[in-house]
Amino acid sequence: MNTTPHGEWADCDIRLTLLGKELRGRVSVPTRAARTADLLPAVYSLADAVVDATTSLLGTEGKAASCRAGCAACCRWPVPVAGSETVHLAQCVDSMPPDRQQIVRRRFDDALARLDRGHVLDKIAERMEAGRPAIGGELAAAYFALNVACPFLEDERCSIYAHRPAVCREHLVTSPPSRCGEAGQETERVLMLARVSPVLFRFQEGAVKETARAVPLVLALARAKSAAEETARRLPGTQLFEAFIREFSATQLGHEVP
Repeated sequence: MNTTPHGEWADCDIRLTLLGKELRGRVSVPTRAARTADLLPAVYSLADAVVDATTSLLGTEGKAASCRAGCAACCRWPVPVAGSETVHLAQCVDSMPPDRQQIVRRRFDDALARLDRGHVLDKIAERMEAGRPAIGGELAAAYFALNVACPFLEDERCSIYAHRPAVCREHLVTSPPSRCGEAGQETERVLMLARVSPVLFRFQEGAVKETARAVPLVLALARAKSAAEETARRLPGTQLFEAFIREFSATQLGHEVP
Protein backbone atom coordinates (compact mmCIF):
# COMPACT_ATOMS: atom_id res chain seq x y z
CA MET A 1 0.00 0.00 0.00
CA ASN A 2 1.44 3.36 -1.05
CA THR A 3 0.55 6.43 1.01
CA THR A 4 0.76 10.04 -0.18
CA PRO A 5 0.14 12.60 2.58
CA HIS A 6 -1.22 16.06 1.84
CA GLY A 7 -2.02 18.14 4.90
CA GLU A 8 -4.47 16.52 7.30
CA TRP A 9 -5.27 13.71 4.85
CA ALA A 10 -3.37 11.07 2.95
CA ASP A 11 -4.25 9.17 -0.21
CA CYS A 12 -3.73 5.44 0.19
CA ASP A 13 -3.35 3.38 -2.98
CA ILE A 14 -4.47 -0.18 -2.26
CA ARG A 15 -3.49 -3.18 -4.34
CA LEU A 16 -4.85 -6.55 -3.28
CA THR A 17 -5.16 -9.94 -4.99
CA LEU A 18 -8.54 -11.69 -5.03
CA LEU A 19 -8.55 -15.18 -6.57
CA GLY A 20 -5.55 -14.28 -8.68
CA LYS A 21 -7.05 -11.00 -9.85
CA GLU A 22 -5.70 -7.65 -8.77
CA LEU A 23 -8.00 -5.25 -6.99
CA ARG A 24 -6.90 -1.61 -7.02
CA GLY A 25 -8.36 1.36 -5.22
CA ARG A 26 -7.59 4.70 -3.62
CA VAL A 27 -9.01 5.94 -0.32
CA SER A 28 -8.32 8.96 1.88
CA VAL A 29 -7.52 8.60 5.57
CA PRO A 30 -6.65 11.22 8.20
CA THR A 31 -2.98 11.74 9.04
CA ARG A 32 -3.91 12.96 12.53
CA ALA A 33 -4.32 10.69 15.53
CA ALA A 34 -7.49 8.71 14.84
CA ARG A 35 -9.70 5.82 15.92
CA THR A 36 -11.01 2.97 13.82
CA ALA A 37 -14.36 4.78 13.66
CA ASP A 38 -12.63 7.63 11.81
CA LEU A 39 -11.41 5.19 9.16
CA LEU A 40 -14.76 3.57 8.42
CA PRO A 41 -15.43 5.52 5.19
CA ALA A 42 -12.17 4.08 3.81
CA VAL A 43 -12.93 0.62 5.18
CA TYR A 44 -16.40 0.72 3.64
CA SER A 45 -14.90 1.69 0.29
CA LEU A 46 -12.76 -1.43 0.52
CA ALA A 47 -15.84 -3.52 1.34
CA ASP A 48 -17.73 -2.06 -1.63
CA ALA A 49 -14.82 -2.84 -3.95
CA VAL A 50 -14.81 -6.47 -2.80
CA VAL A 51 -18.58 -6.69 -3.24
CA ASP A 52 -18.27 -5.27 -6.77
CA ALA A 53 -15.57 -7.84 -7.60
CA THR A 54 -17.76 -10.61 -6.22
CA THR A 55 -20.85 -9.57 -8.18
CA SER A 56 -18.76 -9.28 -11.35
CA LEU A 57 -17.66 -12.86 -10.84
CA LEU A 58 -21.30 -13.88 -10.37
CA GLY A 59 -22.02 -12.41 -13.79
CA THR A 60 -19.46 -14.67 -15.44
CA GLU A 61 -21.33 -17.61 -13.89
CA GLY A 62 -24.66 -16.43 -15.25
CA LYS A 63 -25.93 -15.33 -11.84
CA ALA A 64 -26.87 -11.98 -10.34
CA ALA A 65 -27.74 -10.59 -6.95
CA SER A 66 -31.51 -10.22 -6.57
CA CYS A 67 -31.33 -7.53 -3.86
CA ARG A 68 -33.04 -4.30 -4.88
CA ALA A 69 -34.03 -0.98 -3.34
CA GLY A 70 -37.31 -1.51 -1.50
CA CYS A 71 -36.48 -5.11 -0.59
CA ALA A 72 -35.76 -4.74 3.11
CA ALA A 73 -36.57 -8.01 4.84
CA CYS A 74 -32.90 -8.30 5.87
CA CYS A 75 -33.38 -5.02 7.80
CA ARG A 76 -35.61 -6.92 10.23
CA TRP A 77 -33.09 -9.59 11.20
CA PRO A 78 -30.55 -9.09 14.01
CA VAL A 79 -27.67 -7.11 12.46
CA PRO A 80 -24.26 -7.27 14.19
CA VAL A 81 -22.10 -4.15 14.20
CA ALA A 82 -18.58 -3.59 15.54
CA GLY A 83 -17.89 -1.23 18.41
CA SER A 84 -16.28 1.23 16.01
CA GLU A 85 -19.45 1.14 13.93
CA THR A 86 -21.62 2.07 16.92
CA VAL A 87 -19.47 5.20 17.32
CA HIS A 88 -19.80 5.96 13.60
CA LEU A 89 -23.58 5.48 13.61
CA ALA A 90 -23.95 7.68 16.69
CA GLN A 91 -21.93 10.38 14.92
CA CYS A 92 -24.25 10.08 11.91
CA VAL A 93 -27.27 10.68 14.14
CA ASP A 94 -25.56 13.55 15.97
CA SER A 95 -24.92 15.27 12.63
CA MET A 96 -28.61 15.22 11.68
CA PRO A 97 -30.84 18.31 12.11
CA PRO A 98 -32.53 18.35 15.55
CA ASP A 99 -35.98 17.39 14.28
CA ARG A 100 -34.52 14.54 12.26
CA GLN A 101 -32.48 13.34 15.24
CA GLN A 102 -35.61 13.24 17.35
CA ILE A 103 -37.38 11.00 14.84
CA VAL A 104 -34.48 8.55 14.56
CA ARG A 105 -33.84 8.41 18.31
CA ARG A 106 -37.53 7.73 18.90
CA ARG A 107 -37.35 4.83 16.47
CA PHE A 108 -34.43 3.36 18.41
CA ASP A 109 -36.37 3.71 21.68
CA ASP A 110 -39.47 2.10 20.15
CA ALA A 111 -37.44 -0.78 18.71
CA LEU A 112 -35.76 -1.46 22.06
CA ALA A 113 -39.11 -1.38 23.86
CA ARG A 114 -40.67 -3.89 21.45
CA LEU A 115 -37.65 -6.20 21.58
CA ASP A 116 -37.58 -6.04 25.36
CA ARG A 117 -41.17 -7.25 25.43
CA GLY A 118 -40.10 -10.11 23.20
CA HIS A 119 -37.28 -11.10 25.60
CA VAL A 120 -34.86 -11.90 22.77
CA LEU A 121 -32.52 -8.92 22.61
CA ASP A 122 -30.55 -9.73 25.76
CA LYS A 123 -29.78 -13.24 24.53
CA ILE A 124 -28.73 -11.98 21.11
CA ALA A 125 -26.52 -9.25 22.57
CA GLU A 126 -24.89 -11.76 24.93
CA ARG A 127 -24.02 -14.09 22.04
CA MET A 128 -22.69 -11.30 19.83
CA GLU A 129 -20.48 -9.93 22.58
CA ALA A 130 -19.22 -13.41 23.43
CA GLY A 131 -17.75 -13.96 19.99
CA ARG A 132 -20.71 -15.17 17.92
CA PRO A 133 -21.77 -12.19 15.79
CA ALA A 134 -23.86 -14.23 13.35
CA ILE A 135 -27.22 -15.10 14.88
CA GLY A 136 -29.34 -17.80 13.29
CA GLY A 137 -31.79 -20.53 14.18
CA GLU A 138 -34.70 -20.09 16.58
CA LEU A 139 -33.28 -16.96 18.19
CA ALA A 140 -33.02 -15.11 14.89
CA ALA A 141 -36.48 -16.35 13.90
CA ALA A 142 -37.91 -15.05 17.19
CA TYR A 143 -36.35 -11.64 16.50
CA PHE A 144 -37.69 -11.60 12.94
CA ALA A 145 -41.16 -12.57 14.11
CA LEU A 146 -41.39 -9.34 16.11
CA ASN A 147 -41.10 -7.41 12.81
CA VAL A 148 -38.86 -4.73 14.31
CA ALA A 149 -37.31 -2.78 11.46
CA CYS A 150 -33.90 -1.15 11.61
CA PRO A 151 -34.42 2.39 13.00
CA PHE A 152 -32.72 3.78 9.91
CA LEU A 153 -35.22 2.13 7.55
CA GLU A 154 -37.67 4.51 5.86
CA ASP A 155 -40.19 3.52 3.20
CA GLU A 156 -38.35 0.19 2.94
CA ARG A 157 -35.09 1.96 2.07
CA CYS A 158 -31.95 2.64 4.10
CA SER A 159 -31.87 6.33 5.08
CA ILE A 160 -28.11 6.20 5.81
CA TYR A 161 -27.13 4.04 2.85
CA ALA A 162 -23.67 5.59 2.43
CA HIS A 163 -22.95 4.92 6.12
CA ARG A 164 -24.56 1.51 6.45
CA PRO A 165 -22.55 -1.12 8.41
CA ALA A 166 -20.17 -3.59 6.80
CA VAL A 167 -22.48 -6.57 7.35
CA CYS A 168 -25.25 -4.82 5.41
CA ARG A 169 -22.91 -4.20 2.49
CA GLU A 170 -21.76 -7.82 2.43
CA HIS A 171 -25.23 -9.37 2.53
CA LEU A 172 -26.48 -10.31 -0.93
CA VAL A 173 -28.63 -13.16 -2.21
CA THR A 174 -29.34 -14.63 -5.62
CA SER A 175 -32.62 -16.27 -4.57
CA PRO A 176 -35.99 -14.53 -5.04
CA PRO A 177 -36.41 -11.60 -2.60
CA SER A 178 -39.72 -13.06 -1.43
CA ARG A 179 -37.83 -15.83 0.37
CA CYS A 180 -36.03 -13.29 2.55
CA GLY A 181 -39.32 -12.14 4.03
CA GLU A 182 -40.42 -15.53 5.29
CA ALA A 183 -38.78 -17.20 8.27
CA GLY A 184 -37.77 -20.76 7.49
CA GLN A 185 -37.36 -20.14 3.77
CA GLU A 186 -33.96 -21.02 2.34
CA THR A 187 -32.05 -18.20 0.69
CA GLU A 188 -29.01 -18.42 -1.56
CA ARG A 189 -26.42 -16.16 0.04
CA VAL A 190 -23.63 -14.77 -2.09
CA LEU A 191 -20.28 -16.02 -0.85
CA MET A 192 -18.05 -12.94 -0.77
CA LEU A 193 -14.47 -13.23 -1.99
CA ALA A 194 -13.49 -11.56 1.27
CA ARG A 195 -15.23 -9.63 4.06
CA VAL A 196 -14.20 -6.66 6.16
CA SER A 197 -16.81 -7.25 8.90
CA PRO A 198 -14.97 -10.15 10.64
CA VAL A 199 -11.87 -7.96 10.79
CA LEU A 200 -13.83 -5.04 12.25
CA PHE A 201 -15.27 -7.30 14.95
CA ARG A 202 -11.76 -8.11 16.17
CA PHE A 203 -9.88 -4.92 15.31
CA GLN A 204 -9.52 -2.33 18.07
CA GLU A 205 -7.29 0.67 17.45
CA GLY A 206 -4.49 -1.30 15.81
CA ALA A 207 -4.71 -4.29 18.14
CA VAL A 208 -6.35 -7.53 17.03
CA LYS A 209 -8.46 -9.27 19.67
CA GLU A 210 -8.96 -13.01 19.90
CA THR A 211 -12.71 -12.63 20.34
CA ALA A 212 -14.93 -11.22 17.59
CA ARG A 213 -17.13 -8.80 19.52
CA ALA A 214 -20.26 -7.20 18.10
CA VAL A 215 -23.53 -5.69 19.28
CA PRO A 216 -27.01 -5.63 17.71
CA LEU A 217 -27.49 -2.55 15.54
CA VAL A 218 -30.56 -1.51 17.57
CA LEU A 219 -28.22 -1.06 20.55
CA ALA A 220 -25.75 1.10 18.60
CA LEU A 221 -26.71 4.42 20.15
CA ALA A 222 -26.92 2.94 23.64
CA ARG A 223 -23.46 1.37 23.36
CA ALA A 224 -21.65 4.10 21.41
CA LYS A 225 -20.44 6.01 24.46
CA SER A 226 -18.93 2.98 26.17
CA ALA A 227 -17.39 1.86 22.87
CA ALA A 228 -15.78 5.29 22.43
CA GLU A 229 -14.38 5.12 25.97
CA GLU A 230 -12.95 1.66 25.34
CA THR A 231 -11.18 2.93 22.22
CA ALA A 232 -9.60 6.03 23.72
CA ARG A 233 -6.24 5.09 22.21
CA ARG A 234 -5.28 7.06 19.11
CA LEU A 235 -2.81 6.29 16.33
CA PRO A 236 -1.96 8.22 13.16
CA GLY A 237 -4.72 7.41 10.71
CA THR A 238 -2.33 6.10 8.08
CA GLN A 239 -0.67 3.75 10.58
CA LEU A 240 -4.03 2.53 11.81
CA PHE A 241 -5.34 1.89 8.30
CA GLU A 242 -2.16 0.05 7.31
CA ALA A 243 -2.64 -2.21 10.35
CA PHE A 244 -6.22 -2.91 9.26
CA ILE A 245 -5.16 -3.73 5.70
CA ARG A 246 -2.46 -6.09 6.98
CA GLU A 247 -4.98 -7.96 9.12
CA PHE A 248 -7.56 -8.02 6.32
CA SER A 249 -5.03 -9.36 3.83
CA ALA A 250 -3.66 -11.98 6.21
CA THR A 251 -7.01 -13.32 7.45
CA GLN A 252 -9.31 -12.78 4.48
CA LEU A 253 -6.97 -13.13 1.50
CA GLY A 254 -4.50 -15.58 2.99
CA HIS A 255 -1.40 -13.56 2.16
CA GLU A 256 0.54 -10.58 3.41
CA VAL A 257 0.29 -7.16 1.79
CA PRO A 258 3.00 -6.86 -0.88
